[in-house]
Amino acid sequence: MALAYHFLRLDMRSGNGPEKPWTIGETRTVEGTLALCERGYHSCPTLGDCLEYLYGPILCVVEVSEPVHRDERKQVSHTRTLIRAVNVEAALREFATDCAER
Repeated sequence: MALAYHFLRLDMRSGNGPEKPWTIGETRTVEGTLALCERGYHSCPTLGDCLEYLYGPILCVVEVSEPVHRDERKQVSHTRTLIRAVNVEAALREFATDCAER
């Protein structure tokens, strides 16, 4: 198991699919074949990598099983546990403003 990052929407749902809202401490597992961008629990190994996959303002620290597939910024695993979730909407707006000003 390894720590990783993931963003959720304000309603604690993932950006894609009809999944129910997540709760802190919850573990979910998907069986079968996994594929990046198609099936499985996605996460990013670093917070910086996650900025490309902002589906909402809730930054999550997650624990994931050994990733089955990876690319340069994301990974997909069979299991993901939500360890911590923080609303970082204000920080994201400030970051966007700083980037625009530069």
